[in-house]
Amino acid sequence: MTTLFPVQQTAYDRAKGKRRYGYFLEMGLGKTLLALHEFEGLLNDGDVDIMMIFCPNSLISTWKSEIEKHGYKFNILTKPDSHRQVERGSVILYNYESIIASPGKQIANILTIHRAYAVFDESVQIKNHKAARWKLIEKWQHMLTYARLLSGRPTVQSPMDLWTQLTMLRGAVSKSPYAFRNTYCRMGGWMNKQVIGTMNPDQLTKIVNEVAFVATKKQWTDLPEKLYTDRTYEMTMLQKHAYDKMFRDMIVEIQSRPISVQQAVHKYSKLQQVGSGFMFDETGEAVPIMNFDGVPKLKVLEEILEETDGKVIVFAHYRPSVEALSKHFKCPTIRGGMKEEEIKNVIEEFNNGDHQVFVGQLAAAKYGLTLLGHPGMPCHTTVYFENSYSLDARIQSEDRNHRHGQKNSVLYIDLMGTAVERKIVRALQHKDDISRLVMGMNEEVQHAA
Repeated sequence: MTTLFPVQQTAYDRAKGKRRYGYFLEMGLGKTLLALHEFEGLLNDGDVDIMMIFCPNSLISTWKSEIEKHGYKFNILTKPDSHRQVERGSVILYNYESIIASPGKQIANILTIHRAYAVFDESVQIKNHKAARWKLIEKWQHMLTYARLLSGRPTVQSPMDLWTQLTMLRGAVSKSPYAFRNTYCRMGGWMNKQVIGTMNPDQLTKIVNEVAFVATKKQWTDLPEKLYTDRTYEMTMLQKHAYDKMFRDMIVEIQSRPISVQQAVHKYSKLQQVGSGFMFDETGEAVPIMNFDGVPKLKVLEEILEETDGKVIVFAHYRPSVEALSKHFKCPTIRGGMKEEEIKNVIEEFNNGDHQVFVGQLAAAKYGLTLLGHPGMPCHTTVYFENSYSLDARIQSEDRNHRHGQKNSVLYIDLMGTAVERKIVRALQHKDDISRLVMGMNEEVQHAA
């Protein structure tokens, strides 16, 4: 059987005998191998028949490669359209979206025949108790013989992220999400409907620790530290004009095309786009403010590349920025909508080739990728050309090159030239503070301000 690292062995021992348990191990600590190891043991002991894995679409290829890498001989099925395809020893892979699509209709049928060891990878994906995804899971989760929730950070927005997960783990929480909110969430904002903080964090942490094993890389590895900084740029006069008009009037004309927003809250995404040299119009088309080669933010990125010894990951939030960066640097790129084999080839090209730059769209490249480069050209620098308000996207993307095998401190650089960009980074820091408080992760990390 596979030899586990100490953190994996400790988690495995804590879960032994428990039908429901959470492996809340920070990214890079080996949750995938841990789950495969546990399933193999239960299968050999005759306690389960199959393994069901629910994960983000980008992680399906990662699970397949991990099974192959560690020499497991499981029969791998991806979203089978009939329960007749499933046999004892099968590992069935579903992306979360497929739960509410046609493949999801077979799950209950499969569970009536086979005893399942089920894994919910990146379990924060089931956090929304109002979503159709969770409502369907609720209907058949009682049929699971074993359930394991895998996450490096199961709360990324507020304590409410935990309610569905703790419910599945049968934690000591209310059956009502609203009673849970009243106990653990500090409310504020418009009509007192926004979660702005945490109440009773010690009590919530205790509940989490009763049903899950929580581990951080700082506690269990000698991985190099994370370093944070920012680099500023100054917008051109064209950008400043567009920014000021949108901020003040919520409408601006670019290339004789009016671009406007109806609500003040929506203008902030437009203002962020200005810094990247474009804006989306009302039809969703990207309208350039200027030639991309002249965008000041790009110039600062080029300076960073010249100063950096090694490979560099560049993340962007918006698709037009991803495409413009990919075209400019002619580099390996991962964007939304790519197939498993395409993603695998891009990773191989970046890690083992001579390209200095990898460009990733945050939503598509945040999960499951190992981007460490090679010994002659390692990767220990990540630049955020753009951020989103998603803490999940930020913490997941940071760990693409901060994982086992990294020999250098990893530097994270935020490009900032507007008040909106600084506002986004501050919002991410606030969410991170709440998440760490709830999960009992009290070590201090110095972030960019």
